[in-house]
Amino acid sequence: MGLAIVLGKFTDYTATISYVPNDITKSSVQFTAKVASLDTGVTLRDDHLRSADFFEVEKYPEMTFRSTRIERTSDKTFIAHGDLKIKDVTKQIALPVEFYGVIKDSQGQTRLGGSATLNINRLDYGIKWSQLLDNGSLVVDNNVQIALQFEAVRQEAKKDAAE
Repeated sequence: MGLAIVLGKFTDYTATISYVPNDITKSSVQFTAKVASLDTGVTLRDDHLRSADFFEVEKYPEMTFRSTRIERTSDKTFIAHGDLKIKDVTKQIALPVEFYGVIKDSQGQTRLGGSATLNINRLDYGIKWSQLLDNGSLVVDNNVQIALQFEAVRQEAKKDAAE
């Protein structure tokens, strides 16, 4: 309502990062979120976001991002270029990523971490509902910030059953 930023998170998602350490530009990322898992901490608002006014989760249960290329901008920053699909709209985006590095944890697992932030216009993805308030501001801003904090654990490649 123009008074505060509402934070939300998807609680049901999958992500795969194919990391190529000697040439990170050959890496890739895929992400899928179950939109019905969106949680802003207010049930009434969450139910409205799941409705036809916003995400239409019955018709469009997932949102996805799939990188098409990774561009290095510095030692620790990259841009993941790719396709973001929300509802039935797919747009090419450039997702700035800050890479924190790779470590071996205390259990011997390899982990990598980073963060990314992107602003999108919700109208570009067919999410158009809002109302005008008495002060002239919108109940829901058209600008939406997507912020990611990620940590990935290396998964060993599955061996062929014939071996």
